[in-house]
Amino acid sequence: MKPTPRLAVTLVFAAFGVIGGVWFGSVPAIVRRVGIGEMELGFLFTLLVMSSVFAMSLGGWLARFVSNRGLLLVTVPGMALTAVLVHASSSRLMFVPALLGFGLTQGLTDLCMNSEGAAVESDVGRPILTGMHGVLSLCIGVFALSGSLIAARFSPAGSAPLLLAAGLVATVMVWFATPSRRAALGVAVPPPRTWVYGPLVLLGLAVGFENSGEIAGFLWSAKLLDEAAPSLAAIAGIGPAFFSGCAALARLNGDRIRSLFGDRNVVIGSLVIAAFGFVLVGVTDNFGGRVVAFAIVGLGTACIIPCLFAIAARSDPSARTARLGFVSMIAGGPRIISPMIFGWVWQNTSAGEAFGLCSVLMVAALVMFAAGQARMATPVAVRTT
Repeated sequence: MKPTPRLAVTLVFAAFGVIGGVWFGSVPAIVRRVGIGEMELGFLFTLLVMSSVFAMSLGGWLARFVSNRGLLLVTVPGMALTAVLVHASSSRLMFVPALLGFGLTQGLTDLCMNSEGAAVESDVGRPILTGMHGVLSLCIGVFALSGSLIAARFSPAGSAPLLLAAGLVATVMVWFATPSRRAALGVAVPPPRTWVYGPLVLLGLAVGFENSGEIAGFLWSAKLLDEAAPSLAAIAGIGPAFFSGCAALARLNGDRIRSLFGDRNVVIGSLVIAAFGFVLVGVTDNFGGRVVAFAIVGLGTACIIPCLFAIAARSDPSARTARLGFVSMIAGGPRIISPMIFGWVWQNTSAGEAFGLCSVLMVAALVMFAAGQARMATPVAVRTT
C-alpha cells in the first residue's frame, strides 16, 4: 500500500507521542539521577516550555519560506536525538542544554505536524485532526509506562533505541509521502489591531491557560504518584499513562464528537470536565484515587487543543502555519511562567494546592475562549480615518 499524506503525518504524531511518553515516564528517574529538587525542576520545566514556545513562534515565520515537509525532515530526527541526550544525562551540565534542544525541536515539530494535519483535514473534507491527537495520546499512554519501567529496570538511557526508532520511522514516512506545501505569500500574521484586541489573541490565551494545566498533568503526574507510593516507583509512569490513555480514548472518537456538537461546544464541555478532574487530583491523597483523577483530566483535556488549533487554522487557510505560530506565541506567556509557579506552589504549600491551580487555569481558558468566540461572531469595526 502506497503511503499517504494522512498516514505520514499520523506517524509524526505517533513519534511525538512515543518520545514524549518515554520522557514523561522517565522524569522521576532522571530527576533523581541528576539531583534536582521541586523548585529547580519547575524552573527547568519553564526553560523547556520557553524553548518550545520560542520554536513555535519562529516556526510561524519559517513557514513563509520552508514547507512543513522540509521542517519536519529536520525537526523529527532532531527531537529524537536530543531526547536521547536528555535521558543519558547524569549532570546539570549535560542535562540543561539537552533539555533546551529537546524543547526547540519539540516545539517546531508540534507546530508543523498540527499545520500539516489541518491541511490534510481540509483536503479530505472532514474532521480527522482529533484522531491524530488520539494516536499521539495513545502512544504517550503506552510509552510513559514503558519509560518508567525501563528507567527503573536499567536506566533512563536504556530508552535510546526506542527513541531513535520512533524518530527514524516518522522521518522516512515524511520523506516519501508528505507533499511540499508552501504558504501563500502576503499577510502571515494578523493585522495590527488584532494583535491587541482580536479574537486570535484571546484564542491564544485560552490555548496557553489550558495547555499550562495539561503540561503540569503530564510533567508532574509521575512524580506525584511516585511520592504517594514510593514502593511503586517502577510504575509511576502509570499517572501520565492513564492521563494519556483516557485522552486517547476520547480523541480517537473525537472527530465524531466534533461533527455532532461542533468545536465550540466541545471546547466548553471539555474545559468543565478538566477543571473538575484537577480539583479531584488536588483533594485525593492515595495512589488509586489520583490515578482515577488523572484519567478524568485526560478525558477532559483530550479534544480541547485539537479543536482550538482547528479553529485557528480555519481563520486563514492560506497561512495555517503562520496563524498557529501566532496563537502559539500568545499562548507562550502562560505556558512559560506556569511550570515555575507550579513548582513554587508545590514546594511551599502542597501538591493539592498546585493541582488546584490547574483547575483555575481551566476556568480562565473557558473565559478567554468564550470572549474570543463572541468577538469572532461580532467583529469590531476598524476605523480608517
